[in-house]
Amino acid sequence: MHAYYAREITDKNLQGHVIEPFMTVIFTKIKIAAEAGRSSITHPFANSCVSAPYPTPEQQDAVWAALIANGYKVKHHPDPDPGHPASCPYTEIYW
Repeated sequence: MHAYYAREITDKNLQGHVIEPFMTVIFTKIKIAAEAGRSSITHPFANSCVSAPYPTPEQQDAVWAALIANGYKVKHHPDPDPGHPASCPYTEIYW
């Protein structure tokens, strides 16, 4: 198989069933947050029980693109306290 075709298959699947479990979890978190009067969520992949423990970078990019296509804004924040062991960069999805 030529690499072009392999990439075409990857791109097609990243727009559909591969990211579907992640999108379901994120949309559930968004619904809960919106019902509580909030307008954003952070750490969208934290505490989710989907088929993969954490999405690959390609899957993350596909999720961000799908969210943006649905009118959401995605912002990646740097580590707010690099000296603290519990601090890390995070992503915020807002509407």
